[in-house]
Amino acid sequence: MKFPVNAFLYSFLIIVAFTLSSCRDYCKNMSCENGGTCNEGNCDCLPGYTGEKCQALMRIHFLGEYFETGFCTQSGSQNYVASINPAENVSQLAISGFWNLPDTLLAEIGPDGTTFTIPPTTILGTTFDTLIVFGNGTKFTADTNILMNIFATFDNGSGLKTDSCLNSTWVRL
Repeated sequence: MKFPVNAFLYSFLIIVAFTLSSCRDYCKNMSCENGGTCNEGNCDCLPGYTGEKCQALMRIHFLGEYFETGFCTQSGSQNYVASINPAENVSQLAISGFWNLPDTLLAEIGPDGTTFTIPPTTILGTTFDTLIVFGNGTKFTADTNILMNIFATFDNGSGLKTDSCLNSTWVRL
């Protein structure tokens, strides 16, 4: 009779040990920064932040001045200098000098930190009756170059047209 009691006691101790070990708080000693929250020992970062403890801004890799070269279906060759600066929101970029336009475009950084999207933006103060710009960019050389796809819908008095500028290269100056 001693064997079944020992087996029962051994089984009971294993169940108690397993239960206590599964209650471990993986976030007890984890400190996430910039509003990040701990989830089973890993930080879930707010948009615009990255890193093991959400300590780094994603946009830092995009900031700077760029020389753009590309070809567009309506406007032909494009060569200009544009700047990517911090926007008020940490998950956005402010792009100025784009196509030498007077307005600053806001771009939303993707969750992977290597892409951004320019939502449809109406540009004022141009010679066009209507100018709407939108597109996306991908950082393809570590902190140096950006590959852009830009589209513009415009009306210069003879109806709506679309200008597509695919695979334009932005080289950091």
